[in-house]
Amino acid sequence: MAAAVAKHQDITVKNQFFGLIQKAYYSPTGSPLLALQYDYSTENGNRIKQVLSAQSSQLAGAVADAGLVAKAPMGPFRVEVCLSADRQFAAVQPFGYSDFEYRPLADVRFFKGHEAELIAQLFT
Repeated sequence: MAAAVAKHQDITVKNQFFGLIQKAYYSPTGSPLLALQYDYSTENGNRIKQVLSAQSSQLAGAVADAGLVAKAPMGPFRVEVCLSADRQFAAVQPFGYSDFEYRPLADVRFFKGHEAELIAQLFT
């Protein structure tokens, strides 16, 4: 997922500490990106998948319907999230556990502005 986020037109990656450290920023606001990873049970993972498959016009309702989605210490469903500190950008990719590894269930989905704020409610 990192490669897809780094290629996004609104993301700037800066090298620091002699090029040994890279930090990503949401360019329109200058806000740093936070990389997060959460595991979920099958039931809660399906709730997350429903939100991620919702169209933009239905996103607010999908987030409200999902409600509080409890994270698990380990589970068959994983979500990787890049979220700007100001919650104006989010990139999300779901994974499912199969054959002893997590495999992507969908492409990375990007959210900006109000949509990113809605998605951030699920992960913070």
